[in-house]
Amino acid sequence: MDDKQAVNIARKPGPRPQVVDRVSRELRSRLARGDYPADSYLPSERQLSSELNVGRASVAAAIQSLANLGLVDRHQGRGSYIKPKSGKTVAIIHTLYPGSNPIWNEAICLLQGVRSALEESSMDVQEVSRSDWCKDPKGAIGDSVAVLMIKLDDNMVPMVLDLLNRDVPCVIANLEQNYPDLAASYVDHRAVTGKATQMLIDMGHRRIGYVGNEPEHWFYASAIAGYETALRENNMPVEPALIEQRTDSMALAGYLGTRAMLERDNPPTAIVAARDGYAEGVCKAANELGRNISVFGYDDLTWPREPDFMTTFKHPGVELGRAAADMLLDWIHTGRRPDNRKIEAPLVMRRSVSPLPVSPF
Repeated sequence: MDDKQAVNIARKPGPRPQVVDRVSRELRSRLARGDYPADSYLPSERQLSSELNVGRASVAAAIQSLANLGLVDRHQGRGSYIKPKSGKTVAIIHTLYPGSNPIWNEAICLLQGVRSALEESSMDVQEVSRSDWCKDPKGAIGDSVAVLMIKLDDNMVPMVLDLLNRDVPCVIANLEQNYPDLAASYVDHRAVTGKATQMLIDMGHRRIGYVGNEPEHWFYASAIAGYETALRENNMPVEPALIEQRTDSMALAGYLGTRAMLERDNPPTAIVAARDGYAEGVCKAANELGRNISVFGYDDLTWPREPDFMTTFKHPGVELGRAAADMLLDWIHTGRRPDNRKIEAPLVMRRSVSPLPVSPF
């Protein structure tokens, strides 16, 4: 083999992750439906490649992902053996409150992703309310071999650490606090608010405000850090008069904070809201004062009455839930804690932001 051939081989692209993920999900769905029964073998890689119209390398990588989750065993020369149900149970700990508070849409999306992934696995599932688990951490999960938690309250950290000390795998779906010792799926909120602030700067805005909760709560320390970093990287000052951090309900905090900013000298022309619920209050205050400002949000959940207006980063709840469940299944199968998984929040451009009008003077 000459040097040119070696370079060409080295540069040969591998299977695309998006294709591998799509094939893996299709095979998992078929396993869950019983299209391929337990104690049998998957169709050959060649057959699946032809049927799904993808390369064999993508099929092989997808089947390996099933093996990593304990769904199949790969046997050289014989194929991929479909394992029967393990008889083991995973406990899902969550709280879904009744009522119309839109914040619980987030928990519903997370749980949907977790359920869909675990239903495609070889594990049985036990759902446990957060209150029952707090009352009896050991008894509530019974014989479960692993625990998946929908979000995490700070007061639950000692109980999670106790699980880990007893060698019970535990993964958090959508971890919003800074606990590096815990396995979790997460959104990089520093990057989200940083991108929102940078986009407003690129549109010509130089007076940009921020509204959110106080930094000791949930992800808000990361959110304000992203906003401040974007300003500094563009040689713009971080001004306390343009920052409102309040513990009121989101809409009320957004409203009160925005009125305060807009009634000061040299008010903002744009505001980054840590969640869409804050953006609702921001827009109400701006409308009352007759101010036309740009507003950037996050989540696409907590202001459901304005689905076609708010420019936002969409909270990837289902994807966070699926990622956490896959992490837990991998941990159970391999015995090794998986790396944490960052899930991107997709940008949704709508009508609430616009370039700063250029003065004719």
